[in-house]
Amino acid sequence: MEHIMTTVLFGVIAFLVLLVVFFATGKKTPPRPIDQLPTPSIGVRRLAGEKKIIDAIKLYRREAGTSLREAKLVVDSIRG
Repeated sequence: MEHIMTTVLFGVIAFLVLLVVFFATGKKTPPRPIDQLPTPSIGVRRLAGEKKIIDAIKLYRREAGTSLREAKLVVDSIRG
């Protein structure tokens, strides 16, 4: 009985280690250059100008379907 519990414990630990390694080494793609992203709308430019950065990023992500990182790059480029 003790042998079975030890085997199960080692199996669970091995599985957890495998999950940690798998998620820690996930493929991270770099963001696209700004000139390859869709042009931001007037609403995004207005929100960025009014210092409503989070709202501008959310709107751009909805409109363009980009990642958070890419949307932040575009809004930061609008702000200067």
